[in-house]
Amino acid sequence: MRCSMKVFKFLIPFLLSLSLVSPHMAMAKETFPTKPITIIVPYAPGGSLDIAARALSPYMGQYLKTSIIISNLPGAGGAIGTAKTFAAKPDGYTLVCWYTLPPLLEEYKHKVPYRTLEFTPVAGISRDYPILVGHPEVISTIGEFLKQAKERKIAIGNNGPFSITGLQIRLMALELGLKINWVNYGGAAESLASLAGKHLDAVATMTESAMPMVRAGKLVPLLIFAEKRHPKFPSTPVPQELGMRFSLISAYLALAGPPRIPEERVVILEKAVKYAVNHPDYVAWREKMSTAAPSFAGANLYGKEMERMAQIAEAYKDILTPEK
Repeated sequence: MRCSMKVFKFLIPFLLSLSLVSPHMAMAKETFPTKPITIIVPYAPGGSLDIAARALSPYMGQYLKTSIIISNLPGAGGAIGTAKTFAAKPDGYTLVCWYTLPPLLEEYKHKVPYRTLEFTPVAGISRDYPILVGHPEVISTIGEFLKQAKERKIAIGNNGPFSITGLQIRLMALELGLKINWVNYGGAAESLASLAGKHLDAVATMTESAMPMVRAGKLVPLLIFAEKRHPKFPSTPVPQELGMRFSLISAYLALAGPPRIPEERVVILEKAVKYAVNHPDYVAWREKMSTAAPSFAGANLYGKEMERMAQIAEAYKDILTPEK
């Protein structure tokens, strides 16, 4: 009996130490992943985020030895899919593929159930640029666009006033005194289809989204919001060439997850992204089909990019109230 009591007394500290191990710590030490991972795209299918996520996911799956499920959850300017990711269990099985700036802008104008800087950064993937496109039978040059936009309210489709493209066009309109009728869509595919059907005067989107219809000759690029001409759109001017001096905002495509994903799992996910962006088949696809510039960043570096985007959102928050 005395022996049993001594053993029990010895076990008490050990048992207490086990009780202090948090589920978070235990989760970090489990094998990962053991089931499919879901990447939420907070916009409709066919846009630049959707294209990028679907191109990258097979190679991430190869590295992780599991399936990657792409789930499109559009609505409320991306806030619905973003909020669902934020509320997900922080186990690494739910991620969001996004541009960092739009959810930050949403925080200034709407009551949203998330805080962008509390998301767990996983990895940066590529950088894309806003582009203004027109219909060859409606407005086919930037000169025509500027002339008409000063004479009448011109209908521009975009993903909403809190999107990167919405902010970029607003900055241009403020400097040049353009008259804009904002037509908001849930995703680039919808707005581009409307333009192809001549229901709009122009669309502001990302180069990745615009490329398929431009290649097909259905739409024409008018202006790319970058510091120099884009190699995939060599004939399309940039603002500086036209004497425009408003700020330019690029889009950094990245993966993030709910707050407090264990560091060990973040490292695994980061390595999977790095493997994917360097996979020969993905590189070949990117060089042939993609317009985004490769710009891989690990979790720590991407975290700093998130902070930089927060500073941009703060700087422009006062001009984001939609025009009536």
